[in-house]
Amino acid sequence: MDYYNESDILKTFKYSDRLAFNDRFIEEKKKGALNYAGKVFVAVINSIPIYARMEDEHESGEQWVIQQLCNESSILESGRYDIDCAKVLWGFSAYLISNIVFELCDNEYYLNNINGVSDDIIFEQYYSICYQIYKVQKIVKYKYSNNDVAKIKALDEEFRQQHLKTERELWTKSQHHVANPLLKTDDFKKKVNDYFLFLARDMNIVKNEKPKFESIIQYRDKGRLLKRFHELIDNNSGAAIGSVFLKAKQECLITKKVTKSLFESEFWACSKSEWESIRKYTDEGNINALDRANQIVIFD
Repeated sequence: MDYYNESDILKTFKYSDRLAFNDRFIEEKKKGALNYAGKVFVAVINSIPIYARMEDEHESGEQWVIQQLCNESSILESGRYDIDCAKVLWGFSAYLISNIVFELCDNEYYLNNINGVSDDIIFEQYYSICYQIYKVQKIVKYKYSNNDVAKIKALDEEFRQQHLKTERELWTKSQHHVANPLLKTDDFKKKVNDYFLFLARDMNIVKNEKPKFESIIQYRDKGRLLKRFHELIDNNSGAAIGSVFLKAKQECLITKKVTKSLFESEFWACSKSEWESIRKYTDEGNINALDRANQIVIFD
């Protein structure tokens, strides 16, 4: 997916096949329910930063912003996009709205994650997206390769510091723009603040503790995935191990490449040469590694 700055994205993406978005409905399911139901949020997920627009749900079932795009017309031509589909959320709160639903019960709305996905998985997914964007933006500055451990470590630390600061600023901005009371509920605010705690905890782990292998797992059942990793890795070596990690990264079961310290925190201590034979098969630029990874089935 291509990513573009927020200020340029609508000028760049004039047609429906070039704008990546998720939409979420807040439906009025019961007569006499809260009068701010019937809204639609469109989260533009390939913008930097990610942001969300809000509008009334149309009787046709087709939202204004989507209709404009599907008609293959410039979304800028009418000049009403910021009126009919105003921006209301930026950063993590915008990503969050595309991963939750509001359910009405006894005239009150309750927030639930879609498909029962845990908060930690949503946090890891958003963090990973932001880190990948940041890394691409900094390639020219750092001129690094995936093998340059020192520069990648410097990039990691810089990103952590910058990301927490930026997300707090985007949340403050969102709170000033949001009029819909659903997005001012304690439940919604708590999830956003929990993400800040997640970032702060991650920074503390980096400073004070050696990271655990389990910390990079984003599969909903960590225990099941760890068990499967041991089935595939124990009593193996080199390429057989590295290609498992490459496959897991391709399938978004882990958030980043496995390092020697992460490997040793879960499996066994290995020599520098032993780790090198594993590491080179975690590299997406290694054709042989990709071929081996394609033959691996982690879960049917």
